[in-house]
Amino acid sequence: MKRVFACLVLAFFTMAVPAHADEVINRVKAQFVYNFVNYVTWPDDAFFDASSPLELCLFGKVGFEPYLYAFEGVLVGDRELVIRSESELAQVADGCHLLFVSEEQRVLLPRFWEKINYAYVLSVSEKSEFSEKG
Repeated sequence: MKRVFACLVLAFFTMAVPAHADEVINRVKAQFVYNFVNYVTWPDDAFFDASSPLELCLFGKVGFEPYLYAFEGVLVGDRELVIRSESELAQVADGCHLLFVSEEQRVLLPRFWEKINYAYVLSVSEKSEFSEKG
């Protein structure tokens, strides 16, 4: 009986560590992406008007998305930060200031950049060859 209990405890902690590690990694990624908006300055004409928010868009499924919502509504300079999660190119084409692209959606980017109708977007991804792919 003691062996079974010991095995169950060991199994529990073995399974719990990766989940906790993923949570920590996702929190760090969210903080990292949030920090981008604090170190980039967009020109006034990147916004509709003086009260327009700063829009951080997530394109596709992003594991750290829930952690980014902790920053929604904070002021970045004089602008409120809005987090948007989108699954279609048309949804992000109407004006994101920072665009984080998930792995499964990055194949659509070359076509997206051809049709983009705004000029002031900072695009971010986790892949090293992201910028070379358009």
